[in-house]
Order: sequence, then C-alpha cells, then structure tokens
Amino acid sequence: MKNLSIIKIFTKKHYVESIKEKYFKVSKELFKSNIIIITLFSLTFLYLCYLSVPALYNKKVIELKLQSEIASNFRTDNVSFEKYSYTFFPSPHYNIKNVVIKNDNSDIKILEIKNMNVFISQKNFFKKNTFKINSIKISNSNINLNSMDFIEKLLSESIKNNISIVKSKIFLNDKNNSTFSIISISKLKLFFEEKKNHNNLTLHGSVFNLPFKLNYLSNFYNNKNDIKINFGKIKLNF
Repeated sequence: MKNLSIIKIFTKKHYVESIKEKYFKVSKELFKSNIIIITLFSLTFLYLCYLSVPALYNKKVIELKLQSEIASNFRTDNVSFEKYSYTFFPSPHYNIKNVVIKNDNSDIKILEIKNMNVFISQKNFFKKNTFKINSIKISNSNINLNSMDFIEKLLSESIKNNISIVKSKIFLNDKNNSTFSIISISKLKLFFEEKKNHNNLTLHGSVFNLPFKLNYLSNFYNNKNDIKINFGKIKLNF
C-alpha cells in the first residue's frame, strides 16, 4: 500500500509538472504572437502617419507647385484649377478639380478637366512642401484641338511624367473654332520610352461610332514620326 501511495504521489506530481510546462509553453507562444501583432500594428500606424504628412504641407505653396508641375507637363504657363485635396488611398496623390489649360498668352481653352489625379512618390515626405510626381491620371475632360500645334508642342520634348486619360472627349475644331468631329476616349496613354528614345501616344476610342486604336510615335531627336490607326479590318499607316 505504501508503494502504491508513493506511485500515486509521483504520478500526480508528474502530471502537475506536465501541466505547468504546457502552460508556460502556451503562454510563451501567446506572448510572442502578441509582440508580433503589436509590432505590425505599430508599424502600420506609423506608416499611415507618414503617408498623411503631405496633408500638413502649406496649402498655398502646394497649390503653386501643382500649377507649375501641370504647366511643365503640358508645355504651357496658362494653368488654373478650382481646388485640390490630398489622399493616400489607393496610393498617395493630389486630386485636383476643374483644371483649365489654355494656350500661352491666350484665352483659348485646350483642356477642361473635371478630375485630375497627380500621383506622387513616397520617398521623402519629411522634405517639407515638396513632392515628386510619378504619373498623372485625367478623367471626364474635354480636349479642344484647333490644330496639331498643341500635340506637336507636347511631343517636342521627352514626356516628363506618364499621363493617362479616360472617359473624355477630343473636339476637333476648324479655324473658326467650330467643331466638325468628336472623338470619344476610352483610354489614352502618353509616355516616354527611354530605350527607344521616343514619345509614345496610344489611344483607344471611337469616332462617328467607329471604334479604333491609334499609336503615335514621335522621335524629336531625328524628327521622325510614325502614326498607325486601326479601325478593325481597316489599317492606316502614315
């Protein structure tokens, strides 16, 4: 009986030690998991705070810089807009409303843009009141073309930032500013290809209810231009 009691005590003690060991092991794992969760939460919070820094920039300085950057991208000094706001979703950008771009020293409106998003680099938001543009996206805009002068001027140098235009219209006007044709833009992209050393304009749209694709390559170094238009079965090269 005495031996049996000793065995029971030993077994009970072993069981208690086993429970303690499991408890400490689980507690340790939970502690590690909590540290990871807290660390991830803290890093996410700090990152969101960092992304919010441009919202604290001087509004007047940013307004002037946005005007300057838009003017530089579209090769004109005549730029105005109604208002702008900053957001970091889905990526950091300034949303600009009712942008008007005119010819230099003229009241002729070339672009009337309801919505423009200027996407900026995340590299150094702590450098106060400054930013670097990555790309520009335009939607719901009217483009008035009285001639090819604006396009030629735009492509006369390397495109500074990638520009994309969606859900917009191009109004082709005569010398009296009367519209003779309207091109609906589904998607337009304008960018510079460094390897090939030329500007590239691609357009998916429709004219007279006919869908088409246009690709315009402009090499300003050797003054060579190449235009391809595809109306489905009809293909035109210039």
